Amino acid sequence: MSLTGTLVNTRAIIAGGLRGVSSGKGFPERIKTIMVQAFGLSILLVGIERARAVTDLIVTISCMLFSAITGELLRAEY
Repeated sequence: MSLTGTLVNTRAIIAGGLRGVSSGKGFPERIKTIMVQAFGLSILLVGIERARAVTDLIVTISCMLFSAITGELLRAEY
């Protein structure tokens, strides 16, 4: 079993994150805010699309509740 795709994806995420951190200081605060809102809306739309394909709603709701509680306990906020 090859892990090439996983390794390439990991490297791309790390490189993109480092680039974003280094270039993020040059953006005005209003641009940063609108970018976060645009990404949030995109994620919401992907989530809605994926939710329409769910066949076992109880498992999905349980996972969301577990994730929300875990995030609160770990204080995982930005």
